[in-house]
Amino acid sequence: MLDLLLVKRRAKLQVLIERHDHPNVLFSAAFDNPLRLLAACEERRLEGIVSKRTDAPYGSGNASDWVKVKCAGSREAHRERWRLFEKTS
Repeated sequence: MLDLLLVKRRAKLQVLIERHDHPNVLFSAAFDNPLRLLAACEERRLEGIVSKRTDAPYGSGNASDWVKVKCAGSREAHRERWRLFEKTS
């Protein structure tokens, strides 16, 4: 199953989740409009979005198939974060 494309893996996962109907496990629909999704994340003051190419096979570790986009508010909030790790004498 690891060689299946993301779309097919999601379809199998959706069937499993619906079959077992657990109140703490939900299946999230895919988002077709990334700009609307990013705007919704900005409104909710979330950090950002991690997404994967729908035609990509499963793979662990760092890969170019994954993209992380941070919300502007999160980038601004953490702009000076490096100062926490500065060595002081």
